[in-house]
Amino acid sequence: MLPTLRNVLALPSFEAAAVEILTGSPDTVVVRWVHSSEVYEMGGLLSGGELLLTTGLGLQGRSAQQLTAYLDQLADAGCAALAMEVGRSFLVAPPELVEAARRRGVAFLTLHTIVPFERMVEDFHDLVMRRRLGMQRTGEPVWHQLTDLVVAGQGMTAPL
Repeated sequence: MLPTLRNVLALPSFEAAAVEILTGSPDTVVVRWVHSSEVYEMGGLLSGGELLLTTGLGLQGRSAQQLTAYLDQLADAGCAALAMEVGRSFLVAPPELVEAARRRGVAFLTLHTIVPFERMVEDFHDLVMRRRLGMQRTGEPVWHQLTDLVVAGQGMTAPL
């Protein structure tokens, strides 16, 4: 089972980033992967369910129409959430992006403290791996019971 945005925001690197949720519900947004990019044409490179991290560098100097188009492309690709670091490229989140995110159902977050995006991706990866290992461990006792029957010489039909 994939984590919700709330699960992701509870990770140490995300907590350190002083995240502010401007649109979307952290309890209903499901995150498949965390990715970072400054590429304006990022929409065509996503496959859905991403939380995209950006400083907004690739968005500087863009018109309101281009900012809206950027968010629309992300939404068309199935991007779950966009997190923008504020304070460097943009002092505040561009209102056009926030409104487009609201209109398209994409969670929009601002990051108020500088945190290396690489750390955020690693934290997310660790979260997903812990969840997967936990799911595997849940089935381990049953697996051992079944294999014990076969190893004890009761044959392959014993588990059935």
